[in-house]
Amino acid sequence: MRISEFLYLVLVICFKFDCSVTSWIRTKKHNRNIGGKKGSLHTLGLAVDIVLDNPDKREDLLEFCHENGLHYYIEPDHIHIQKRPGKVN
Repeated sequence: MRISEFLYLVLVICFKFDCSVTSWIRTKKHNRNIGGKKGSLHTLGLAVDIVLDNPDKREDLLEFCHENGLHYYIEPDHIHIQKRPGKVN
């Protein structure tokens, strides 16, 4: 997945599901300082953390991610969304 494709999907997610991005692109130093995983896709711009204004839209959001080649992790205070593991274009 190209960065431009990921950017487009994040914009669609934010507007369609009433989300805010709380973290996107990180330097390796910042990622390390906040306890991010080594090799995090945040450092390549291919991962975001979001919060939903309306939690009732969560299941629809997760289905959208699945249908559009995105992987997600549900964290206690946000949803982490990234491109599916594999080669970075």
